[in-house]
Amino acid sequence: MDEVGYREQGGGNPQKYALLSEDQAIFALTLSRNTPEVVQLKLELTVAFKIARQNARQPATPVLEFAHTNKELMSIFGITGNMATIALNNALKKQFDYDALETWGMTQLVAEKQEQLLTVSELAIKLGIKRNAVNPILIDAGLQTSDRDHKNNIKYELTDTGLKHGVILDTGKKHSDGTPVRQIKWYSSVINLLKDYLDGSTIMETAAKALG
Repeated sequence: MDEVGYREQGGGNPQKYALLSEDQAIFALTLSRNTPEVVQLKLELTVAFKIARQNARQPATPVLEFAHTNKELMSIFGITGNMATIALNNALKKQFDYDALETWGMTQLVAEKQEQLLTVSELAIKLGIKRNAVNPILIDAGLQTSDRDHKNNIKYELTDTGLKHGVILDTGKKHSDGTPVRQIKWYSSVINLLKDYLDGSTIMETAAKALG
């Protein structure tokens, strides 16, 4: 440990602090579980030490300004949590050829929402209905909308309500026109919502038949 000291607080109680070297700081953080907050701290710490090394070699560096600017932009566009961490790391790789997450040996991030993601086929199995009935039900329940592209292929989009229960994922594949192939997957929380919707629809149909 390089230095231990005390800093005066407003209330008069001194706060103890310790100045750590890069190796000491990295070792201390490796003892912490990789929550989203810890992952973000590791990323920022890695960038800070990189900046310090660059400053030792040259008078100024654009890395800090670059990182701050990108964090502010992501905040404006509502990019937070793991998405922000990955986006900032990708920007650093592209701009400075530096992978901060790889430095920490972090090939995966802990999911912020601890729920299983399900495909339409898996929803059909859990609901006990046919696969081709799931998407129309998701539309009727107000969770997604459908449209057709220039090739008359159906495209699904999440509604505001659907965004609480599903995510749009980039599959890494591309259509013949170069546009990315996307897939909607649903959190397991949508199952009970759809069951309630289907139960309500059954009641309404029964009532309609009785009145008819």
